[in-house]
Parts: sequence; structure tokens; C-alpha cells
Amino acid sequence: MGKRLPIFLLIFILLYMIGSLICYPLLTKRHVLKQKSKTTEQTAKETIDQSAAIHCLDDNTQALVYRLALIESAQHELIMTTFDMSDGESGQDLMAALLQAADRGVHVRLMVDGINAWLKLERSDLFGAFSTHQNIEIRFYNPIRLTKLWKLNYRMHDKYLIADDTAYILGGRNSNNLFLGAYRDTYNIDRDLYVLEEAITTASDAMQEKEQNSLQDIKAYFEKIWAQPDQKIFRKKETQKTKEGLALLREHYKELQTTYPEAFSDTETLLTQDLIRVESIQFLHNPLYADEKVPVVYQRICQEMEKGEDILIQTPYIICDKGMYEDLTALCNAGKQINIITNAVESGANPWGCTDYLNERGHILKTGAGVYACMAGQSLHTKTVLIDDETSIVGSYNLDLRSTYLDTELMLLVKSKELNRQLREQAAIYQEKSVYEKAGKAAQTGSLYEKKEMSGTQKIIYSILRILIRPIREVL
Repeated sequence: MGKRLPIFLLIFILLYMIGSLICYPLLTKRHVLKQKSKTTEQTAKETIDQSAAIHCLDDNTQALVYRLALIESAQHELIMTTFDMSDGESGQDLMAALLQAADRGVHVRLMVDGINAWLKLERSDLFGAFSTHQNIEIRFYNPIRLTKLWKLNYRMHDKYLIADDTAYILGGRNSNNLFLGAYRDTYNIDRDLYVLEEAITTASDAMQEKEQNSLQDIKAYFEKIWAQPDQKIFRKKETQKTKEGLALLREHYKELQTTYPEAFSDTETLLTQDLIRVESIQFLHNPLYADEKVPVVYQRICQEMEKGEDILIQTPYIICDKGMYEDLTALCNAGKQINIITNAVESGANPWGCTDYLNERGHILKTGAGVYACMAGQSLHTKTVLIDDETSIVGSYNLDLRSTYLDTELMLLVKSKELNRQLREQAAIYQEKSVYEKAGKAAQTGSLYEKKEMSGTQKIIYSILRILIRPIREVL
């Protein structure tokens, strides 16, 4: 009996992991699908913000500089939320800038997804030192708990930075060297929107009341997710080692002023130049609890696509279920011209998304949508939906099952002909770097497309993965 106990224990652990990580989300998804056709509570409460101007951040170094400038501009409060952060060069840049803000009395709150925090931050000496400052609060969303392993699938995929009641950056970039700065030869191509709010007031009973805007909607969302019961508060005790870490970060801040002078020498000019006035902005988000979700963001995107005719979707990968295929098919059958730009398998950075595309390519094309398989030179991580010549939806949502049913996701729905024009011009470059496929038509190669062959090793790996991922594609 004694020899059998370890075997039974291993079997129990294996079943517990399979049940928690695969069976639980599959079973609970059936429940939320019953609610899919219902109008969600959020949809009725969306604020239409008509007081904003924006700037699109498509360059990784520019995205870092704007973050540093926004942090520098803060006088009272900074809120930063990210899915993935590390203590590499760009992470140190952000920590140094946030620490300097805390030194001058700004209240800093930082939230990081629990898995990535455990992998990259909890044992970091610099991050530990950063956490000791009295004006800095840090929480981890849904940290790993062996007694609640079934919650592991439900991640916080949000990425935004808010300064006071003035401005914010929201988009698809994580807080590491793949997305910020020019610290790597290989990186991800992504997009954020910098949004500057104008202080608009209206008279009401001789009192001045501020109108609701998208920034306030995001802050209200943050307060709710900050207060979720599953969060982990992170703060290291002050020691000689943490004091040394803080000294290093303060010294690094001085280096930043030399490296990125545009973020510090005339911050106000940087944050107020080259802005586009928009007709309106709406903040969209999935439910924020760590469990299976009604697909709010996906539903809203579909509602907007129903209103348009010419639709262009940019997504790093495409992983759809039967219901999502049916929605795409219905839109195409209704006469909508839908095209999707995604990474070619040969250049994609996500092996799961690439493998699923190899398996599902036929199903995707059967919907009637056209697909641009892009060879951009770097991996595309941009998440954008462009509808006709005015509507642009930008943020963290991928066209996949995880973003639809499992993770928190944020998008900005912007009405602006100028922004839409800019984003379509940018997309046109990637279309020229792609092979275009659509059911019933011969494949077309763009003028800038550079063919790349997979290596023999890659082909073998993908052949194996194509079999392995089939039963678990719902949680990729």
C-alpha cells in the first residue's frame, strides 16, 4: 500500500490539474453561452466621451517616451495596470519614473497580472525595492493558488496608464522590452492610444459638475478590479538591500533624462502636440472577475460591425469557436466586406496561435472573410478593428477564445475619420507584406511580401502541436 500511495497521489494531482485547467472552463463556458444573446449591463452604461483628443502610438520607442512623459506630468495620482512586466531595461525605466513621481508626493498604484508577476517580479530585487516606497501600492491580479487552480486560466490582460484626471494611454503593449523602447533586435509591433481629456463643465443648479468621460470610466473600472477579493498585496520590507535598490532606480532616473530628453525637458509640449480631435470615445471592457465571462467586448465589436460595410480586423492570431465562425459567416452573408490581417505562420511569435491557424484555416476562409497572412519582419501584436471610414476600435482584445471568454480585455471605440484614415494607411503597408486568401479566389501576393520558408525543425514541431492542441484550443 505504501508503494502505491505516491502513484495514487500523482494520479490525483494530474486529474486535479486537467479538471481545473481544461474541464472547468469548458463546462462553465456552456453556461455563459446561454447569456450571449442578452444585452449586457455594461452596454447600457457606456459613456460617450466627446471631450477628448488623441494621438496614436505605433512606434515602441515613442510609446515608452509618452509613458515617461505622462508619468512626469502627474501631480497627484498615477494608475498603471499591465498584463506582463519585467525588470529589464524598459521595466526599470518605468519603475525609475514612477519612483521619482512617488518621491515628489504622487500616489502610485500598480496592478500586474498574477502569473506574470510570479514569473518575473516577485523575486526581482529592484521591483522589491520599488515596492517599499510609502507612496506606492502594488497588487497582483488573481495570483496562483494551488487550492484554487481552476482560476489559473482567468488572466488580467489590461494595459493602461492614467495620470491624474488629465490623460491616459491604453492599448495592447505590455511593459517589457518586446513592446517598449529599442532594447531588442526582435520585438513586437503594437498600438496604443494616448488620450488627453479636456476639462468640460456644465452648470447645474448653480453648481459646476464635471461631465463623465472615458478617463473617469477607466478609473471607475480600475477601482472595482483593484478591490476584487482575489488580489495579492505586494510590499517588501525595507532593508539595506532595498535602500540600495531605490538608490539605483533614482540614479537611473537621471540617466533617463539624458537618454529621452523629449519626455522631460518640455513634457507639456510633447503631450499636447499632434493631437486629433475625435467625435467620441467609448470605453469597452469584459467582466473583471476571475472566472468564465460573458463575451461583452466581442459582442460590442460584432454590434459595431453590423452597422458597417467595409471591415478590417488586425489581430495577432485567430482562434474561433463554432459560434464565432457563425457570427463571421452571418456578417459576410449580409454583405459585409470583412478582411483580417494576422501573422503568417512563418513569422508569428505565438506557436499556439500559429498552430491553430494551420488546423483552422479552412474554417476561417469558409466564413467568407479574407485573410492577409503578413510577413512584417517582426511579429504583429496589434489589435484593431476598422469599420468603414469613421469607426476605430483599439485595445487589448485578440480575435481568440481567451480574449472572448477568459480574460479581462479593454478596447476604445473611437469615432474619428482622421484616426481611421491613419490606421488604414498603416494597415495598407502590412497588406502589401502579405499573402491574401479568400474562398473562391486565387491567392494574391502583396508587392512588399518576402517569402520565408519554415525550417525542417519548425515543420516537425508544428506537426506535433497540430495534434496536441486540438483538445485544449479553448484555453490557448
